[in-house]
Amino acid sequence: MAKTKKKLKKSIIIAAVAVVLVALLILPRLFAPKTGKGNVVYSGDVFTVVPKNVEKTISATGLIESHEDTTAKIYSKLTYKIDEINVSLGDVINEGDVLCVYDTETLDRMIKEKEFSMTTSETSAALNLATAKLNYESYLSGMNKGTNSTLQNAKSAYENALDNYNNAKEDYDDYLAKSNSNDISALNTAKRNLDLAQKNYDDYLAKNDSAQITALNTAKRNLDQAQKNYDEYIAKSDSEQITALNSAKRNLDQAQKNYNDYIEKSDNEQITALNSAKRNLDQAQKNYDDYLAKNDSEQITALNSAKRNLENATEDYNDYKADIENGNIVELNTAQRAIDDAQKKYDDLKYEIDNGTNLKLSSAKRSLDTALENYEDYKEMMDDDETAELVNAAAAVESTYAAYKQSSKELKALEAELEDLEADLAAEESKPEEEQDTVQITKLKSQITKKKNEITAKRKLTDTLQEQYYAADDAYDAAYDTADMNLKTYETAYKNAQENYDSILESLNDTLDGYEKALADAKDSYTATKEKVDAQLEAYETAMINAQDAYDDALEAVDDQLEAYTNALENAQDAYDDALEAVDDQLEAYTNALENAQDAYDDALEAVDDQLEAYTNALENAQDAYDDALDAVDDQLEAYEKALKDAQDAYDDAKDGSDDQLEAYETALSAAKRALDDAKNALANAETSTDDQLENYRIAYENAKNNADTSLADYQLANLYEDLAKTTVTSPIKGTVTAIYAVEDEVPNGVMFVVEDTENLVVTSTVKAYDLGKVAVGMSVNIKTDASGDEVFKGVVESIAPAATKDSSGSVLSTNDAEFETVIRITDKSDKLRIGVSAKIEYVVESAEGALSIPSSAIVTDAEGDFVLTATDDKDGKIILSRTYVECGTSDGIYVAVTGVSEGDRVIDNAENYVNFIDKPLALSDVDINASAFNMSDMMAMGPMGRG
Repeated sequence: MAKTKKKLKKSIIIAAVAVVLVALLILPRLFAPKTGKGNVVYSGDVFTVVPKNVEKTISATGLIESHEDTTAKIYSKLTYKIDEINVSLGDVINEGDVLCVYDTETLDRMIKEKEFSMTTSETSAALNLATAKLNYESYLSGMNKGTNSTLQNAKSAYENALDNYNNAKEDYDDYLAKSNSNDISALNTAKRNLDLAQKNYDDYLAKNDSAQITALNTAKRNLDQAQKNYDEYIAKSDSEQITALNSAKRNLDQAQKNYNDYIEKSDNEQITALNSAKRNLDQAQKNYDDYLAKNDSEQITALNSAKRNLENATEDYNDYKADIENGNIVELNTAQRAIDDAQKKYDDLKYEIDNGTNLKLSSAKRSLDTALENYEDYKEMMDDDETAELVNAAAAVESTYAAYKQSSKELKALEAELEDLEADLAAEESKPEEEQDTVQITKLKSQITKKKNEITAKRKLTDTLQEQYYAADDAYDAAYDTADMNLKTYETAYKNAQENYDSILESLNDTLDGYEKALADAKDSYTATKEKVDAQLEAYETAMINAQDAYDDALEAVDDQLEAYTNALENAQDAYDDALEAVDDQLEAYTNALENAQDAYDDALEAVDDQLEAYTNALENAQDAYDDALDAVDDQLEAYEKALKDAQDAYDDAKDGSDDQLEAYETALSAAKRALDDAKNALANAETSTDDQLENYRIAYENAKNNADTSLADYQLANLYEDLAKTTVTSPIKGTVTAIYAVEDEVPNGVMFVVEDTENLVVTSTVKAYDLGKVAVGMSVNIKTDASGDEVFKGVVESIAPAATKDSSGSVLSTNDAEFETVIRITDKSDKLRIGVSAKIEYVVESAEGALSIPSSAIVTDAEGDFVLTATDDKDGKIILSRTYVECGTSDGIYVAVTGVSEGDRVIDNAENYVNFIDKPLALSDVDINASAFNMSDMMAMGPMGRG
């Protein structure tokens, strides 16, 4: 029980510690200032763009060995004891150096016993036979093993000449591409300056992160904001001034209503008196009107007609004026809507053109970019002979030419052999008849006939191969013409895409001009309509004035008759005025309230006018700032154009100074080519010479056999002499003794010595079947070993096995993941590389030397392509992130070579964490807030700490 309690207590303590740890990890984050991911950039995510060698590789392992052509295993050929070993492990020896000597005591005794039992002539014949046999077999063995000194020297001279030619070719090519000489360095510098100037110019046209462009964009945004503020103030009614205006209007309406309500009420003394006076006035007016209505005199009729005309004219004028004030004039409203519609169409299309959002235009731009990329890619492939047609055609030309040259060489060799045979026959036939060897003559004639048949067949084959070579050359020309036609097709597609883009842009601009003209026409139409409406109002006003004048004239005509009624009416009017005066005190308050409300309304209306004027001034100032920023952009663009022209002139000057050095490299290349041809001919002569020497040894051996007694004793003695010649074992090659199995005073068995060339090493490795298409002979390889640390050695793929690795039964080791053996020649020399050491290798599938490189996690992809987030500093010391589109090239899985950025640019690694905060000011932090932290579920998943 105590033990259980102790264990429980320990678990509680551990759990408490875990909670404390979780609290220490989590609480600082929970109670930290709520900056959020968008407010800071982790300093470790800011990466500066620098040149870097980027290689796309395939990894494998291998074993360092000597080349099979420079490795010799010396086997035991005699069953006698070793008397003396003359070398030690690690000795560097030359071809022919003595490795060991057999004990010849037993062999000498056997020879003496055999010779004692034979005659002198038999002994001499047997010795000659042994010597001839040894010479023939040794020479034949040397040729089969490739250790013949004459042939080896010729091959070595040829390989040296080939290396010299390749070096001269490499120097020549390197000079063209990246030579470190002053002239080329200056040329390369000028070219880089030219490319940089071109890039700056292009970037300035394309990008919007320069100071001038930023200022222009800022001014444009300010202008758009000022326009938006102005438009919103016009459209909205919730601003402080508009609210005050609406409130004042409601107060004015309420005061007017209060005033009208008081006028209409009749329940007080003053109002009663006023109403009574009003009835008396109305009665007097009625009497007066009845007189006017009933009287049929000419004056009254004229007066009535004039009054009706006046009322009609007044009504027409008031109605039309009210329609204008209330916005009820259809023609005027239609004209205003036409202006608004035309303005919207013009603004929408202009925005699409300026911002590249028009679907047809953006689609045409993408088609143009794609066509240009296709054309440039195919042109680059064609310039490098890398199109499928040219690669296959060039390979066919090379293979047929090689076959033709080889067949021509073999034909010359056969013709030379025929000449030798004919010379031998002529020499034999020129002898006296009794000295002629008829068997030899018959044999030579047979050989001559056979050789002629071989020459005829070889000549036919050579002619066929020559025709195949000419056909392949013609096919290459046709393939080039086809490639050129394809290039022209791509070029035509690019031009068509450019014309289509220009056509669409021109069409959109024409449409925009049409919208602009329609807007101007709508404004003109509105002006004309407004003038027409004003003219109509003026006509109504004139008609009303004329009717008033006519009414006044008619009224004068009936003054005498109407005087009594007029006096009564005036008296009634006076009584009404007296009554009205009686209510002035009560009405004065309502009148004052109405006037005060009217003043407040006027003040609020004036405030609205002032605010509108402020927004108008802000809009005009923003327009002026935008125009100034646009002028600055034009000045900067002119500076970039001048820098581009100066860089072009500097590049042309540097290019003129590089011709002399190039000519020197061309001369060296020509000399190396001539030396290669001479060495190639010397190798062919050496091969012919060794064949002749082998034939001489064979004939001497045949003659020795014919001259010797073929008895068993002779044969045995010859074998003993042959064994005696083999008792001194020499090295067939120059190299290092890497293994000694022979032991003094013991009879050797199998391999006695291993001699290897430790200077020319190879790595034997394998490549997986799925990577086989990416690995080729001649491909560069990086090599590292545990013994050499991080030092990297260069190598070249020398051969790839034609079949997958097999077991002893001849079956492929793995059908699911077959491997093909490769041999890699190590081109770097180092004493750190030892035979038998394991090596880590990387086949370099693709490389970009000195390329501008960034981490692969800094690249984000959207519908427009790949882009990075570039960081710039604002005036407040904050970081502003901008979207910069790039073209991705070679990648080693960690870094990617890109174009579209410049050396020294700062890009953001782990860009996915920051894409939502483009154009927002961010602080730089040494704390990675995006890093994963321990959470409670992680802690709980670990179980009780200290368990076990």
